[in-house]
Amino acid sequence: MDVHDVTIGLDFGTSTVKVVVTDASLEQSLAVPLCATDTFDAYLLPSRVYERGVEPNLASDERAYSLVGGTVVHRDLKLGLLGHPDSLAHRERVVAFFALVLRSVRAWLFKRNASVYRRARIAWRVAIGLPSTTVLNNVMAPLLQRMVCAAWHVAGQRGRLRPGECAGRCTTT
Repeated sequence: MDVHDVTIGLDFGTSTVKVVVTDASLEQSLAVPLCATDTFDAYLLPSRVYERGVEPNLASDERAYSLVGGTVVHRDLKLGLLGHPDSLAHRERVVAFFALVLRSVRAWLFKRNASVYRRARIAWRVAIGLPSTTVLNNVMAPLLQRMVCAAWHVAGQRGRLRPGECAGRCTTT
């Protein structure tokens, strides 16, 4: 069985996220199209997450996060997290956003390279991009790394991404 070292690189910007997938075993890096368009914009996903089912009289299990639409849109994910790093609500939204992005990236990769990964074992890594001048001294680096780790676990769950599921992962240190 082939083993592939695959790294998902997330560039989490204030307005958009960009993703590059690198398979070291294939010596290949690919920019991931995250939106359904044939332009450069396909590689720039707005940094926002939607929440569905927050209307009154809906059961809590009907609530879910989405990248494509919902009742409430949560913008400024990065700025919200940077401004309120202890806020569970901000952490939860970032985890949900990252989890949905990771799901999309893995689905795209498996669809694009089905023959390569069908019988392969994959050693996954996720790297979050930080400004190069502050990587070593960035106090936000550990928080963002925890958010990505939590998102990885949430992304692996089946079904809708529900708010409570994301929040439970945000509290770990």
